[in-house]
Amino acid sequence: MGTISLTDLIRELGYQDVSGLRNWIRGIIKDKEDFNKRFSPQHNGIGRRPEKFLVYNNRETRVFVDNLCFLKPYMSFFSKCTEYSKQFSPYLILKNGHHLDDFCDKKDKLIKKLQRNKEVSIEAIKDFENFITILENNEFIDITRESIKNLNMLRGK
Repeated sequence: MGTISLTDLIRELGYQDVSGLRNWIRGIIKDKEDFNKRFSPQHNGIGRRPEKFLVYNNRETRVFVDNLCFLKPYMSFFSKCTEYSKQFSPYLILKNGHHLDDFCDKKDKLIKKLQRNKEVSIEAIKDFENFITILENNEFIDITRESIKNLNMLRGK
């Protein structure tokens, strides 16, 4: 059975935040349920960490990684497993049956959170050019004494 690096697989699946997703998914595969046995070859290197985290290059692994990438923004929908740390709650909840009523309270909170994150990102993009201008005009900035926002206003935001 062939292998592929987790980074390459996430990129092939078309997701944007490759490094963030890779680190999160690697942790799930290594530490939760029996996913390591099912989706990744065992690494027996003594004292050496492999440079790339490899996963099997098959349909089951592709579906699993794609589903994890899709679920990442919605993790607050799922309660954390408290009984056993190796359990992965989305896997257990979705596999064992769920009721949409269980998610109703969390739905509104998650929509508000995602909307806030979107607004913060839009604001950060909008202000980024001003930030770069401040950096270009001020070689030294002591963030314990100078307000970056005031430097921005002094330059005529």
